[in-house]
Order: sequence, then structure tokens, then C-alpha cells
Amino acid sequence: MIQRRGTRSLALLLGIGSLLLLAILLGSVCVGATGTLSPSAALGGIARMAGLSSEGMGEAAPLASEAGRLQLIVELRVWRALTAAGVGAALGLSGGLIQGLFRNALASPSLLGVSGGAALGAALAIAAIGGYGILDREFSPGALFVPLCSFVGALATVSLVAYLSTSGGRTSVPTLLLVGIAVNMCVAGRLPRSSP
Repeated sequence: MIQRRGTRSLALLLGIGSLLLLAILLGSVCVGATGTLSPSAALGGIARMAGLSSEGMGEAAPLASEAGRLQLIVELRVWRALTAAGVGAALGLSGGLIQGLFRNALASPSLLGVSGGAALGAALAIAAIGGYGILDREFSPGALFVPLCSFVGALATVSLVAYLSTSGGRTSVPTLLLVGIAVNMCVAGRLPRSSP
């Protein structure tokens, strides 16, 4: 009886959350820098984009027409909304995993040195591209290099924390926590400071 009630409340919570997510996604598609669309126009554009409606999608339909303009706006806005939802889900999942690992609701990525390592990797990449000009004009700094260096910095810092906190093949959570905070402070101390 208790498990059935828990299953019902979980199903109700997931249903309400899903409806809320769909409403937020629709609102994100309706509002943009180029103006607002009515929900019916946004849903029509999404239907055309999914291939459920062929109105305004023929080969002879010019892009300058109203249907083509709405289609272009909706396609750009749909991908923006889906990307935001995906990134939010990934951040929520990673935060939940870190909180589950430490069994503490106040845990954050800075406890393992993730944020400090990522910031140091990004700062070194920006300094290499812009400040010292090592990769002059042959590689776009915003495309891939800075996020890649940020990821490598975070991964290297977490690997260092895991290596330092492992003793005899076992890792204790308090040791991992203390080593993570210490390494994060050391890594954050290596970040270049801007002059006022």
C-alpha cells in the first residue's frame, strides 16, 4: 500500500514536471529577439518543422514569405530551447551525482576541483590564443579550443584529486573532500589576476 502511494505520487510529480517543461519550451519558442509569436504560430511552425504539416514548406515557397519567415524563426528558436533544456538536464544530473557521492545536499563541483581546473584551463587557452598569439589566426579561439582546454583542465584536476586521495586502492569520502578543497585552492591560486 505504501509503495503504491509512492509510485502514484512519483508519477504525478513526473507528469506535472513534464507538462511544466513543455510549457516553458513553448514559451521559449514564442519569445525571441525578433519579436513574439503566438502559441498557435509557434506550434504550426513546429509541426512544419517535424514534417506534420506541409503548408509553406514546398519547393516553390519563397523564404521571404510569411510561412518561410516563421519557419526560419521557429527552427532557430526550437534548437535554442532544446539546447537550453539539455544543458539544464546535464547540469542537474551532474549536481545530483556529486551530492549523492558526498551524501550532502550542499555539495558543489568546487569540492572536487572541477571549477578551478576548468577555469585554469580556459584561462591558459585564452592567454595562449589572445595574449601570446601562439595560435595566431589559424584557429578560431571561440569555436573549440577554449572549451576543450577547460574540459581537459577540469578532468586533469579531478584525476589529480582522485589519485591523491586514494590509499591502498580505497578512496574515503572525507579524504576526497579535503584533498579536493586543497587542490581547488592551489589551482585557483594559479589563475592570472587582472590589474585594476
